[in-house]
Amino acid sequence: MRNEVSRRNSLLKKARGKIAGPASEAVLVSDRYDISYLTGFFTAGAMIMLSAKGRPVYFVDSMNHDLARKMLDGIEIDLKAGSLVKELSGCVRDRGIKKLGIDEDNLPASIYTRLSGTGRNLKIWRAPGIVRKMRAIKGREEIEIMRRTAGETVRIWKDMKKRISPGMSELELMTMLDISIRSRGYDNSFPAIIAVGENSAYPHAIPSDRKLGRDEHVLIDFGIRFRGYCSDLTRIWAKGRINRKIRELEKFVDCVRDRTLKRLKPGADIGSLVKRANKFFYDNDLGKYILHGLGHGVGLDIHEIPFLGEASGERLRKGMVVAIEPGLYMPGVGGIRKEDMVLITAKGCEVLTQ
Repeated sequence: MRNEVSRRNSLLKKARGKIAGPASEAVLVSDRYDISYLTGFFTAGAMIMLSAKGRPVYFVDSMNHDLARKMLDGIEIDLKAGSLVKELSGCVRDRGIKKLGIDEDNLPASIYTRLSGTGRNLKIWRAPGIVRKMRAIKGREEIEIMRRTAGETVRIWKDMKKRISPGMSELELMTMLDISIRSRGYDNSFPAIIAVGENSAYPHAIPSDRKLGRDEHVLIDFGIRFRGYCSDLTRIWAKGRINRKIRELEKFVDCVRDRTLKRLKPGADIGSLVKRANKFFYDNDLGKYILHGLGHGVGLDIHEIPFLGEASGERLRKGMVVAIEPGLYMPGVGGIRKEDMVLITAKGCEVLTQ
């Protein structure tokens, strides 16, 4: 417990240090996963203000004040309970803050409007994702948690695939999967995607009463959450003589997956990795069946930076955990997606979902 508190305080100090502006600057952290990352505790409506001078401030409603005080014990952060706008305005005034950075993606418009009207001297601006970028590089403790999370996910899949049989519906398969996850003491990291036959042509298919035929495949995309961290895994189950076009798609997806894994290492240019993968598909006249990027980061959130798209200007770094998920989707026929979680190591990568 003492080590964990020390780690959180170190993260808060590091985040504060990334506010490069003058002493009159501050950043309002409103993303739930950013807040959990910094303090280990989040409750609905909570926010944190990081300022260039003074201790960080955790804002919470009055109802959750006592809980927050208990959960933040030992954390070097001030606790303010009550109306967010009122308490934040008081801190801004008392600390002489002139510029307040916000996260436009996570701050409710109503809060932004009210903050904008609190005083003429306060400039509100779009802040860079300071904490989000910190989260992209996993520490030793996080990596161990994610190794276990990925391993448990693979075990759940191995158990489930033995129990799949023709005649089961997508909804029945989802129920079986959810029970398997919950019975082991985990939560779903996102609602499972389970798609049979032609339904697998939809990357985010919604489970229905469509039943698995004897010579059909089913795509299953799921994950679990353990100690706050997510896993993400996609597998294909098939038995019998499934559609020849689906078998062809699977062959090319497997090839891209294997080639990509060999190129994952610190310093690898993400945009170039994705362009290579897509070029292979296009060279084989399959480009029209690409519907999403090559992958994404995984951590406290199921989708977080880095995002693996052609336009990315980022490079992979040691400590990143990414989900690699090449996929092809043929309308009216079906789709294939294979997804694995991968840790970027000092010299290459480690597939966590072997």
